[in-house]
Amino acid sequence: MEEDDHGTYIFNAKDLCLLNRLPDLIAAGADSLKIEGRMKSVYYVGATVRLYRAALDHLAGNHWRGPLPVGFAEELEKIGTRGHSENFLDGPPQADDMLYDGVTVRQEFAPVGIVREAGEAPLVEARNPIRPGDAIEYLDHGLRNRPFRIAALHDAEGNELAQANPNQLIRLTTNATGLSLSQNGLLRKRLPATP
Repeated sequence: MEEDDHGTYIFNAKDLCLLNRLPDLIAAGADSLKIEGRMKSVYYVGATVRLYRAALDHLAGNHWRGPLPVGFAEELEKIGTRGHSENFLDGPPQADDMLYDGVTVRQEFAPVGIVREAGEAPLVEARNPIRPGDAIEYLDHGLRNRPFRIAALHDAEGNELAQANPNQLIRLTTNATGLSLSQNGLLRKRLPATP
């Protein structure tokens, strides 16, 4: 057992992920799934539900046969997580099913906003800093991610901003033509690489 400034990690399991086992669960008679949302962000829950919904739709269209295309694993990696494993499904968890060096793994993407009002200049609740020039992904239905770049930001009164901060309501101007953002849609961006 080890301890650091943040605590002791004795039972610190990675998140249970049975995405690739959905055909087995359906064959076993499961007709509903529970996505764990306690202590998780709106982005995590929304992105995870979106991923599982897309996987179920894909599998239903293929008579519940897998495996899932590689795009599903790539999307899973973009969701903030503690890492993932199939803990306990085939036996006791192994050492690589646990996190011994902290409570999370390094994330490549971060949520930046939730669309609160759709339209030509959508109203977005910022969740992390957003700046003009940022490359953003809109998480559309299925696994369609719509990339765009922020051209300008304005506060609710129409004043131009150099940066939006968490919990701030802002209007986005983008470089994308025909981009339609749905109310309660999620936005994310890639984090800078750390050395």
